[in-house]
Amino acid sequence: MYLIYSLLLVLSLSYFVKVKFKINDYYIPLIVLSSVGIILFLFGLVDQMKLGYYIIILLGIFSFFYLIYLLLKRKLAVKDLVSLPIFFFVILEVILYALLINTHYSNWDEFAHWGPNLKAMVHYDLLWANKVWTGNHISYPPFVGIIEYFFCKLNGGFSESVSYFGINSLIISALLPILASIKKSKSIIIKGLVSYFIIYILMNVFGFSIASIYIDFILGVFFFIGIYIASLKESKEQKILLPIILFCLPIIKDTGLIFSAIILLQLGIKRVVYKVIEKKKIDKKILLNLLYLILLLVVTFSGYGLWK
Repeated sequence: MYLIYSLLLVLSLSYFVKVKFKINDYYIPLIVLSSVGIILFLFGLVDQMKLGYYIIILLGIFSFFYLIYLLLKRKLAVKDLVSLPIFFFVILEVILYALLINTHYSNWDEFAHWGPNLKAMVHYDLLWANKVWTGNHISYPPFVGIIEYFFCKLNGGFSESVSYFGINSLIISALLPILASIKKSKSIIIKGLVSYFIIYILMNVFGFSIASIYIDFILGVFFFIGIYIASLKESKEQKILLPIILFCLPIIKDTGLIFSAIILLQLGIKRVVYKVIEKKKIDKKILLNLLYLILLLVVTFSGYGLWK
């Protein structure tokens, strides 16, 4: 049932974001799932993860009935809710669910700390670095564990296969923006599915699989998508996603702070250094870009600093 609950919740929130903020569909699932993780992280810092979870559920319910209201009032058409990226997301989630049924932990770190720490998080509704849990490596940043916690709560309790589903759902959503660059044609569905299959093969080549809660691959995916989005033209999606990714990277893993710095360096060269060289002066636009970079730097260190 958690597949149905998670799809209803994520899709309701996604369509709400689409309708209210006019965001490109390819970016919405990542915005929604990352925001869920950030909300739970912030509430977890004050030992209120359960409250944060219920707020997200209420937001999902509100979004669902708001969309129903718009449909009944003919302010929104069903065709407006049908899109290729959302189709990709749903299909891949269903495939993922089928592949992960009855899977169990098999790697050492899953038994040593990732699994027990996540189980404690689900049981106590607290971040694993809390006063009542004395597990191993509880100082590790918890963002991926928080996403897994969210899906386990939708499941009604801790489950090894559901934790796999959680981390892979985040990977699927993080890779969707890349498909936006594929030329639209009748074969885009095949191209999209082939792209994800190739990524799945590469995961296994580098020692990762969908039946794993190791965080290095998702760290690499977030770094890659951050580099990709920073390289795009300025857009609403870029302005929303970059702060989210830069906030999340250091709370996925400590080394995420270095990856965030690389993304910021890339953005600084593109928006400030190149512009100064091109215009041979510092104008208002360049100063605004510099201010934006400073704000992104603050966002990056705020996530890292709050955890530490």
